[in-house]
Amino acid sequence: CNGGDSVLAFLSGLPTFGLQALTITAGVVDSREVLFELKTHCDSAEVCTMSTGSAFAFSPKGHLLAFFGYSDGLSPGVWAIPMDPTPHTPSMLLTDDAIGGTNQFGSVMSIDWSPSGTRLALSVITGPDPDFPWRDLKIVDVIYHFDGAAEAASTGVVRNTNPGNSFGAASSEHSPQWDPSTSGDACERLAFSQSSDAGRRMYLMDLVSESGC
Repeated sequence: CNGGDSVLAFLSGLPTFGLQALTITAGVVDSREVLFELKTHCDSAEVCTMSTGSAFAFSPKGHLLAFFGYSDGLSPGVWAIPMDPTPHTPSMLLTDDAIGGTNQFGSVMSIDWSPSGTRLALSVITGPDPDFPWRDLKIVDVIYHFDGAAEAASTGVVRNTNPGNSFGAASSEHSPQWDPSTSGDACERLAFSQSSDAGRRMYLMDLVSESGC
């Protein structure tokens, strides 16, 4: 990014609560800026909730930063912020609004962008009970392009892995992470933890395209 500079993305409450970034040049912090402000929405009863999520992940080359949000005129979904040039404005919608089921976008608790750039792994809160929410694993097949100089991405197809079919009715998936050694479009491996009656265990899932691994 920016001719070799490094960017560190993080959540912070100062100067305003939101997704922020530090630009690091030659090992020294060069600048700090707010990429996206996280705001609250209050109803008529003054019950306030966060109007954006806090999950985010860099694309493979670091040119894009994906995050979950739906305020300031953004439709519900995972958006991408171009990291260069500035200003950093969300401009690429990577998911549709049906990710949470029943045509509603569930809150995304974590995002990991695959090494090939063609997939996102999302941990999404679903289910009817807000006090005991189910968390499902979703895979997004992203329309991704890297021309050797810049990355671009656009809305893809959301796929439900239906972990509840294998682990029981109540799904509780957490923190999916892609294996960096399986970087091809044909086959990629995903690690995630899953709670069930037997306790929480770590699993590996191979995602295979029609051409195979």
